[in-house]
Amino acid sequence: MMETDTPFARCEVPSAAVRAPLRILLAEDDEDTRHLIAFELRDAGANVVETENGRQALDSFRRSFDSGPHFDLIVSDFKMPKLSGLKLLSAVRESCDVFPFVLMTAYHDGDVQGEARRLGASAILRKPFDFTELRNLIRRLG
Repeated sequence: MMETDTPFARCEVPSAAVRAPLRILLAEDDEDTRHLIAFELRDAGANVVETENGRQALDSFRRSFDSGPHFDLIVSDFKMPKLSGLKLLSAVRESCDVFPFVLMTAYHDGDVQGEARRLGASAILRKPFDFTELRNLIRRLG
């Protein structure tokens, strides 16, 4: 567990034996894509909270520390209004040194991927991706 005086000190993700099902915060601005990804994650047994931009995702993440239950993982698109996936990742890292974060991007730009890695993204999924790949990644990270 991270040692800090911030209200987000409880960033440790519970072990698989303690939690069930996995709670995933999904940030994706495209409604159809968001619903499709959420459907696939729910079909795999996860509880999913959907947000349509990075600002909503960050607010949900922060609220989870006040009212619980905490999220186990964030899956976020890169390009979104109000707060990009990289800005969301950066804000999460200010609160939690270690927190599973998957960044999805249709931009195959090495700079974006390099910045995501520098900020500590657990994984980067290049769109379009296979849902089996997403499920396997979530299983590994969760």
